[in-house]
Amino acid sequence: MSSGNQPLMRWSGNAMVGRHKKALRKNEVEFVPSIDQPAYYDPPRQRSSSPEPARFVTNIGNKEHPAARFARRGKIDSWGPSYEEVRTLDHVRKRMKVCVEQFMPSSAADAGLTLPPNVAERKRKRAEEKREEAERKSYLLPHLRSPSPPQTTDQLAPMLAIPTSYLDIMMSPSMRHTLGDDSVEQGLQRTASDLLECEKPLMQALGRLTDVFRLLERDVPGIPVTQPTPMSHEATQHRFRHCIPDLPHVSEQDNLWRVVQELVQNPQPPTIKYEITSPDNLHLPATQEEISALNLTPLERLFTHPNGITVSAAPPSTHPYLSLDRHHPSYPPTVRYNIDAAKQRIAVNDAFERIKELLADCDEYKTRLEEARGRIADVARARKKVWSVIKERAEQEMDRYEGKLGEVIGGQLL
Repeated sequence: MSSGNQPLMRWSGNAMVGRHKKALRKNEVEFVPSIDQPAYYDPPRQRSSSPEPARFVTNIGNKEHPAARFARRGKIDSWGPSYEEVRTLDHVRKRMKVCVEQFMPSSAADAGLTLPPNVAERKRKRAEEKREEAERKSYLLPHLRSPSPPQTTDQLAPMLAIPTSYLDIMMSPSMRHTLGDDSVEQGLQRTASDLLECEKPLMQALGRLTDVFRLLERDVPGIPVTQPTPMSHEATQHRFRHCIPDLPHVSEQDNLWRVVQELVQNPQPPTIKYEITSPDNLHLPATQEEISALNLTPLERLFTHPNGITVSAAPPSTHPYLSLDRHHPSYPPTVRYNIDAAKQRIAVNDAFERIKELLADCDEYKTRLEEARGRIADVARARKKVWSVIKERAEQEMDRYEGKLGEVIGGQLL
């Protein structure tokens, strides 16, 4: 029976082994890692709900992460940090090195420790680099890009050699440029001529102005003095309280100009106006006798008025306090000064003196330019004469050399 059942048992054992192998193969297939990603099966999520990509400084411990930096095996594309990131890291490293070099020696001395050799060596190297940079810059002139003087004197020696003959002078590029080129003199003369031409219109205008100011007595008739209107006692008292003050005294010369400049130099410059003063606005109006005593010239009578001139400085229309009430303390006032005939006379004379000074300066400027142009012409004539003499002497030397060379060649042929 055992022999009859032996093939059946062998077959059944083989079947059991086959079923066991199939079960193991199925388990292995189930646990094999898939290359599929969850995104292939999961529904797509919104962009706003997606987590921020990880940012790693290095690859240490992060090589398996998809956002790891630099190239790694199995990555579809190799990439690295951007330019801004690299520059930021370089700046950080540089600042850290500088901080270590500055604070490490003092910290080591306080702690009683020796300075690390790399820090001490770096400090020495930095000093050596600064010394070499300063030495290299000492060979550079501000108007030259190449080192000066040159590192070798092969080309410099012929230029600095003292000429021994007129032919050497003719063959030297620097001597030809100095003596044979007249572009410098022509440029200077052209510049002086242009300056004189530009000065001519101003001098003509000032000359015409001085000619116009040569007035006669009949050209400018006198203006009579206007007397104030008779008023009652109360009106007179009111006029005295609101009369226009006289122009303050700031300087002996150009007093009116200096007062106006002080008014204009405010943060918000006012509007300056000039008008004839009414005698009713003055405390003591001028009389005809006082005006006659001044003995004004025709030029002074042309630019003055016997009653006076009022200079008023009104606040600009953009002033922020103009919207206030006129009786408000912060309301910008209108500054008014009266210029009597005597002060008008001084102002006119000062202005006429400035015009004369400007004309005199123009004449002197013209004279100096003409002198400079004449000296440039003298230098050009002397240079041309020297260069012509050098060329003549060089031609004579060349003739002598050719004669001697012909004699030597003829003697050799004989």
